[in-house]
Amino acid sequence: MSISRYDNTTILGSSFFGTQQDYSGIKRDIDSGVIKTFSYMTKPNDRLDILATRFYGEGSYWWIIAIANDIGWALQISAGIQLRIPKMADKILERI
Repeated sequence: MSISRYDNTTILGSSFFGTQQDYSGIKRDIDSGVIKTFSYMTKPNDRLDILATRFYGEGSYWWIIAIANDIGWALQISAGIQLRIPKMADKILERI
């Protein structure tokens, strides 16, 4: 059985892996262009939390960039990766 980060799959009774259903809607809106993004090429030593601080003023919003780019829940990213950075973090935060 495969587990998607966007599915709430019951594992070991009541534990869940995946993200809340609202997050899959956010990803869908990013993919469809409802939530606008801009491109950013990662540099050495970039991490998602550092980028979230730079673009949103809050490092704890790193998960927004992770969702937009199908990145797992790790903060480390390699240099030379083209990321989509959602422009409307405030609108995303209103949805959760």
